[in-house]
Amino acid sequence: MRTDAHKRMHFAALAACLLTATLFAAACGDEVDSLPDDMDSGTDTDTDADTDTDTEPDAGEPYVCTQEEVDAQNAAIQAALAEAAPCYTGGIVPMVGVVNAYFLVSFESEPSLVLCTDSTPNEIASNGYEAAAVAALEGMELLCLGNSTEVSGGTAVDVAALREAIDAVTEPTGADAGTDAGTDAGADAVCAVEGLDDPLYVVDIAADGGVSDVVPAEADTSPETAAYANCLDTALAELSLPCLATMQICSDYP
Repeated sequence: MRTDAHKRMHFAALAACLLTATLFAAACGDEVDSLPDDMDSGTDTDTDADTDTDTEPDAGEPYVCTQEEVDAQNAAIQAALAEAAPCYTGGIVPMVGVVNAYFLVSFESEPSLVLCTDSTPNEIASNGYEAAAVAALEGMELLCLGNSTEVSGGTAVDVAALREAIDAVTEPTGADAGTDAGTDAGADAVCAVEGLDDPLYVVDIAADGGVSDVVPAEADTSPETAAYANCLDTALAELSLPCLATMQICSDYP
C-alpha cells in the first residue's frame, strides 16, 4: 500500500503539472491575441513594394530632334529677329519656357573694335537690344536648339563699316602698302602719324547714328594719339551707323 506521504507527493506533483499547463495556456492565449490584425487568415492587406502592381508606364527615352527640326528653329530665330530686332547681334540661349539673350556688338575680334567697358550708354543700349530680342522670340518653340545660337545683325554690319572707314584713312597705300594697319602709317595715308603704334581711342556715336566725336582713350595720353583721334573725327563725320546709335566704340580694351 502507498503511504499517505507518498499519496501527498503524487497529488502535489499532479497539482504542479496542472498549474503549469494552465499558465502555459494563458500565456499562449495572450500571445495569439497580440498578433496584428493583418495576420488573420484571409485579411492580409500588405502593400509592400515587392508586391506593388502599379502599371503606370515608365518614362520613355528623351526625344531626339531631327536636323530638319534644328534647321527650322534656327531659321525661325533669324527671321523673327530680322523683322522685330534687325540690329541685334549676339547669342540666343533657349531654355524651358524662356529665352535668354546676350548682346555682342560683333563676333569679329580682329582687327579689334569693341564696346567700351564701364560705359553707361553701352549698358543701356545692350539691355535694350537684349530685351527686344527676347520679346521677338516670345512663345516660339526652340527646344531643338543647343546651348546657344548666334545671330549676326545690324550692329555687326555697322562695326564692319566703321572698321572699313577707319582703315581707308589710316592704312598706308602705294610704296607703304605692306605696312601693318595702325602702325607707322605711310605719308600717303590721310590720318598718318609718324611713330604711332596701336593707338587707343574712343568713337562716340550720336543718337542719329552719326559719329559725334573721336577722342583718345584715358589709358593713352600720347600727343600722337590725340592727333590721330582728331584726324579720325574729321574723316568719319559723314559716316552713318544707325544700329550703333548712342554707343561708344573702343579701338581695343585698354
